Amino acid sequence: MVKQIIIAAGGIGSRMSNSLNPRGCKSLIEYKGIPLIYYLLINAKEAGIKEFFISINEHNINIMKKIVDDIKISHIILPPSPNGFEGAPNLFKKYLDDRVLIVCGHHFIPTKHFNSLIEYSKDFTAVYSAYLDPPQTISDQPRRTLIHNLEDPNRLRFEKVDLNTDKVSSPFYYTRNPYIVTKEMIDNVEKNGFKKTVGFFIYKHWEEGGKVIAVKSIMPPEFDYDHEFIRTKDYMDKYFLNPNN
Repeated sequence: MVKQIIIAAGGIGSRMSNSLNPRGCKSLIEYKGIPLIYYLLINAKEAGIKEFFISINEHNINIMKKIVDDIKISHIILPPSPNGFEGAPNLFKKYLDDRVLIVCGHHFIPTKHFNSLIEYSKDFTAVYSAYLDPPQTISDQPRRTLIHNLEDPNRLRFEKVDLNTDKVSSPFYYTRNPYIVTKEMIDNVEKNGFKKTVGFFIYKHWEEGGKVIAVKSIMPPEFDYDHEFIRTKDYMDKYFLNPNN
């Protein structure tokens, strides 16, 4: 059973406005007066996660310590990796079990989605999250792993594409975090000089015959811009009206 989570919260959110991101940390942007990462920690704890490894920019470490102390969780907090999101898991590699969850600290992830990822990890080595193609996200990051036959694990397949050059039918599902990966996949990121994300090595594992699954996401992907944060806020508004959906 997966009991550990790595939370990359070290980005400064330079593409966002100061009015929404006054602390220079997307994970500390507030929803109803509470930092986004607080909701993430609470939901992961409810899903059975026991150990929390958090990377966050140094000027916000004391704030982060107050949050985790309030929630009463086992944690290690470190400054961010110079290699960004790709490097965050390697900060904690000496503490890791064979498999671990990896998430972004500003991502609102319901407990239900955490539960689905963990449940599938009983039968699959690695677990992606799957998202429908929102244009505002894809336009910034066109190199994607698409998912075919998402509803049928026996026919599931993945495909690497560049949406700028490859012809792709729409709508489509694509992979993104949060995901469950192996410690070996995290090591492979470092061995390759942080030029590839851990998601790439999930794909390579599948390509070599390994057991990989994708779980359809019930929430939007993490955000980089103000308008994407509004999308997250709208989702959270609906979620807290009926969190069992």
